[in-house]
Amino acid sequence: MPSIRNLILLLVSVLASFSNCITVFFDDGGYRCNPRPDNATSADFKTNLNSLLSALEEKAPDSYGFYAAAAGENPDRLYGLAQCRGDVSAPDCASCVEDSVRWATRSCNNSNEAAVWLDRCYLRYSDGNFLGQWNGSRIAMTPINMSTTDDPSVAAKGRNFMSLLAADAPNQPFLFEAGSVDVGEKGRRYGLVQCNRDLSVAGCRNCTAGLFKFYFDGEKRNQSSYRLFSYGCRMRYGSYKFYFNYTLPSDPPQGPPPPLPPPPSAAPRQLQSSFAVATVVMTVLLFLFSSSSI
Repeated sequence: MPSIRNLILLLVSVLASFSNCITVFFDDGGYRCNPRPDNATSADFKTNLNSLLSALEEKAPDSYGFYAAAAGENPDRLYGLAQCRGDVSAPDCASCVEDSVRWATRSCNNSNEAAVWLDRCYLRYSDGNFLGQWNGSRIAMTPINMSTTDDPSVAAKGRNFMSLLAADAPNQPFLFEAGSVDVGEKGRRYGLVQCNRDLSVAGCRNCTAGLFKFYFDGEKRNQSSYRLFSYGCRMRYGSYKFYFNYTLPSDPPQGPPPPLPPPPSAAPRQLQSSFAVATVVMTVLLFLFSSSSI
């Protein structure tokens, strides 16, 4: 009998065939590509992509886990960012960004746009300038493997706790917040919320509020553990302490900003929408996880 993981990958492959975008989820993250072989195979594009990914891989770990850059000239100009979780040390950040670059180059090798979500870091590049912008896009990932269902009272405490974290993260210097809450006999629940540091405070607030609302609206969510990712922010909630006791400085690092391009004269081209695919996949995943626990 095929494993749940294989069923998930098969399902995503079938659904992706109906869309220009490819979205794949796995145990601790996922990736999303927008294949464009007509441009993505050009020599200039490949050169720019290699240059961009090398810069992100080199500089993000030494910039408190965040770096954004652009490479090349139109029509092959590319924009990208890499960001690690705020609790992750520089060596662990470097390892994660290196892994995310491998995922991007291996799984999205003919893509003009790609995003890779790993548990400890996030990587994105595109031929459209997305830096500093949040377009309202949301992708809800699946519950963490072996997640159980909490009692309604425990789930309510967890939901209120995550709501507070989502509201507080935009006010932090690094747009990152983590902590825990006592839920009674079930012990503690732990949470983490983070925005991409290219976003404004307002953009971060809109992203965290939108991701929180997307996950909890529509039906009751009582999972004891889950991960949520989007293009601008992330959340994680769990029944054990999954974050590290790494202390960020009180203020973001000073110095010259990354080589960001000037504002475009026209609105940037957004990623093609296929979030219905992600929503359907999440629904099926919830069913599969529920079935496997019976």
